Amino acid sequence: PRQARLVVHRRIDDAPSRSLLTRWKYRQGRFVCVSEAVEQVLARWGVPNHRLHHIPSSLPLPEDCPSRSREELDGPVQLLCVGALVHHKGHKTLLDAMALQSESCELLLVGAGLEEARLRRQVERLGLVDRVRFERSFERLPALLESADVFVHPSLSEGLGTAVLEAMGAGLPVVAARVGGLPELVEDRVTGWLVEPGEPAQLAATLDHVIALRRERPAELTGCGYRGWRRARERFPMTHMVGEVQRVYDVLP
Repeated sequence: PRQARLVVHRRIDDAPSRSLLTRWKYRQGRFVCVSEAVEQVLARWGVPNHRLHHIPSSLPLPEDCPSRSREELDGPVQLLCVGALVHHKGHKTLLDAMALQSESCELLLVGAGLEEARLRRQVERLGLVDRVRFERSFERLPALLESADVFVHPSLSEGLGTAVLEAMGAGLPVVAARVGGLPELVEDRVTGWLVEPGEPAQLAATLDHVIALRRERPAELTGCGYRGWRRARERFPMTHMVGEVQRVYDVLP
């Protein structure tokens, strides 16, 4: 029988379920995988290599690295975390880490989701009310990226991490979990820092190190952000994503 004309865009690094519909889909389709990590998950699950296409997501990124000229620190170091407030994004780990820090900083959590009420209670319980703010809307995100000092992405699982890619495009240094496709974005100790997922003490120590850099050697952190912007531009161009996805559809039977 003729193969179904089916393309699945897979953005998560969890193994597929074993339901009848899922098994049918994974016997028939071609798969656009946003990271090598996602591709490896599907290969281990049994999808043949010729039906797997590693095509990283991309975003419109600025042609020039945005200026981050705020060399003089006129207040607490500003951390920014963007993403749905759901369990696998690791916000609990981040809040636990902030309670362990020795360096002072403020955190803005941008996003909404089922975990919001629980996270707000955690902020109160840990005594972080004066240091953590919530913003549900993404409307001000460009301005927030511009005013932040460090982008934090503490996910427990992640297909690729387009929020991190957007932060890199804004010239922000990134602290992210070493999980899923995030190590494909962040080059450890070059464009940012990678930490083990779900480890508050390690995350706290890394944030303390980065915050100390921001206070004492801000040019080093600016250089880290510049290298992240350059990596995002060179390795994740929009033209590559569009062209490769088009080729997948062009070869359908």
